[in-house]
Amino acid sequence: MIERGDVVHLDFGITYMGLNTDWQKMAYVLLPGEKDAPAGLKNAMKNTNALQDALTLRAARPGKPAAEVYAQAMDEMKQKGIEAQIYSHPIGNQGHGLGPSIDFRSAQRTDIGASQAKPLRKGSYLSVELNTQTAVPEWDGQKVYIMMEDDAYLTDEGYKFFIPRQEAFYLVK
Repeated sequence: MIERGDVVHLDFGITYMGLNTDWQKMAYVLLPGEKDAPAGLKNAMKNTNALQDALTLRAARPGKPAAEVYAQAMDEMKQKGIEAQIYSHPIGNQGHGLGPSIDFRSAQRTDIGASQAKPLRKGSYLSVELNTQTAVPEWDGQKVYIMMEDDAYLTDEGYKFFIPRQEAFYLVK
């Protein structure tokens, strides 16, 4: 049951005309008298956006191995003191397509031919799927996961989202 003051996470995908999507968004159910999410939750959202920026804007480049992209983005989060997880994957006809994944699982593999050794390809599609965990002061320091997933394509300047990413909670009255 969803109640006032809850954070709601939606993970959804569709297949249409042979194309697949992956999509995750976050909502907040307002308490009586509230007009916006608490500051601590808004900060948590900013942390997840910072992780997206580290991965898509600064770490990812064509030709760079997926494991290096993962390591660079996670190192930036560590330096900023943000607890993060990345589990991004290529998209294709099956939802999870062929190609390099940028995630904690593939980055740990060392066998030859593992997907983390594959270089990123310009123009390829990726489901940028990740999360951060942030202590929320208004909730007595309870850690809240803010999960995001948006599809993007790789350019010379990094990944570009097909549609604008979420930067604020969807508010439910």
